[in-house]
Amino acid sequence: MPHGANIRQHYPIAGSAKEIDLVFLGAWSPWRDQVIASAFEVTQDIALYGHSWIRKSRLPRDMLRRIHKGDLILGAPLNALHNKARVVLNADRTVRLGLNMRYFEVLASRSCLLTDNAEDLHNYFTDNEHLCVYQDLEDMQRKLRWLLDNEDERLRISANGFREVLQHHTCDHRVQSLLAAFSAVR
Repeated sequence: MPHGANIRQHYPIAGSAKEIDLVFLGAWSPWRDQVIASAFEVTQDIALYGHSWIRKSRLPRDMLRRIHKGDLILGAPLNALHNKARVVLNADRTVRLGLNMRYFEVLASRSCLLTDNAEDLHNYFTDNEHLCVYQDLEDMQRKLRWLLDNEDERLRISANGFREVLQHHTCDHRVQSLLAAFSAVR
C-alpha cells in the first residue's frame, strides 16, 4: 500500500506566492549532485535542503553557499516551502518500487512535482497530467525549463495533481483501504 498525504499538514496556503523557481529536499548523493548541477544550468533560483551537501558535494562552494538553506525542514515550514516553489524536484534513484512521501506531500500542497521515474509511479499518477517525470539529466533540464517558462501548464499540472491526491491518495483513503482489507478477511 502506498503512502498517502496528510492533508492537515500539507495543503495549499491561500495567498502564498510562487517565489522560488526550484526546491529540492534530500540528503546528498553522487546522483543528486549531478541533478542539482544540471538544474543550476537552468535556474540559479534554487532552495536546497538536506544533510551532507556542504561536506560531500563536488559543486562549487560559492554555489552551495548560495542555494543550500539548511539540513532539515519539517512540518509547517516544509509546507510553506512547497507552497513557495514553482517546481519541487525529486531525485531518488534508490527507490525503484514504491513512492516516497514527497510525491503526496508536494501534490497535496498544490505544487508542481518534477521527478525521476519510479516503477510504481504510473499506477498512481499520470505524467504531464498530475506531475512531470524525467528520464535523464537532459530530460530534467528540458522539462524544468518548460515548466518555468509555461506558467499556465505548470498551474494546470499542479491543480490536477492536487485534485488526484485529494480524491484518491490521502491518509483517510489509506485507512479506509486497510479497514476494507480487514473486513474482507473476517
